[in-house]
Amino acid sequence: MKTNNHKNFDINEYFVRWLDGRLNAAEQHRLDAWLAAEENRKAWDRLQAVWRVSEPPVVPEGTPVAAQWRHLANRLPKVTKAGRALASPSILDQVLDRIRAPRVRAAFAGSLMLAAFALVYSFYSSAPQLREVTVPFGQQMEIVLSDGSEVLLNAGSSIKYPDKFTGDIRLVEMEGEAYFKIESDEIPFVVATERVSTRVLGTEFNVRTWDSATKVFVYSGRVAVHSNIAVQATEVEILPNQLAICKDESITVQPTERPGDLLSWRHGRLVFSNQPLPEILAEVRRIYGVEVTADNRLLGQRLSATFDKEPFLKVVESLAATLNAQVVQGETAVSLRSR
Repeated sequence: MKTNNHKNFDINEYFVRWLDGRLNAAEQHRLDAWLAAEENRKAWDRLQAVWRVSEPPVVPEGTPVAAQWRHLANRLPKVTKAGRALASPSILDQVLDRIRAPRVRAAFAGSLMLAAFALVYSFYSSAPQLREVTVPFGQQMEIVLSDGSEVLLNAGSSIKYPDKFTGDIRLVEMEGEAYFKIESDEIPFVVATERVSTRVLGTEFNVRTWDSATKVFVYSGRVAVHSNIAVQATEVEILPNQLAICKDESITVQPTERPGDLLSWRHGRLVFSNQPLPEILAEVRRIYGVEVTADNRLLGQRLSATFDKEPFLKVVESLAATLNAQVVQGETAVSLRSR
């Protein structure tokens, strides 16, 4: 886009540099002179309006780069296996549809792709090397991090953490279930999972990623739970004895009537409260390291039960009695069958 008085004025380049705050005094003066023309001012205003539509959501300070990338990826065009865009237009599609000038379309598409590339590059080039630990079924493991924070991992859980925290964030990644006792520090501590990131300064809390939702329970202090999968950034604060549940893109917060049940696994106890049988069997497998299956007529049942360091067979026989089922032992697994 040009004017008669500024034949070499490249609005695309100036706009990108203006967004980044990289215009020097001479360039800013030239831009001001160009904007003095009413037609140019209208064109500039249209560019700003389009950019506001395309601008990625604001994410809270301290959010891991991986989570920021997921937000951006959620807003970029989604494609099928054949490489064709899906029926619903993405934010990028909507923006480009509103830009008629080919050069401006190319500039915006390019700038968004560069932003995505920069975010990916930042993630892979600046992330410290992480140590990964996976706890076998039937065991628990306690880890002390470099800042003195303590992590107790449940059976079948995994965690990634650096040998030493550096920079302006203490970041770990985990899947499964873990109880965190975080040393107080001005530098935020962030636990990143697939669905949420939990940000704290110093507190005790439990994170569970199994089943169909990620759950964060606060024992003491307060934490901020940030959705990693929502298109629009979502963050909620939870207090002691509150439980945050992230399912799909939403986060709900609810009080807990029996908070001790949520942490009973730390002491070897299994507490089930009206839970689906598949979830119960999965938990038994993690704790005892033995596969337990059930026939289809039983899988729709929900049970409540408590086991305090009971032997494996006693737990299975108790479940079978409640379900009016029989226990069939195989070479590597145990089955529950309807009578």
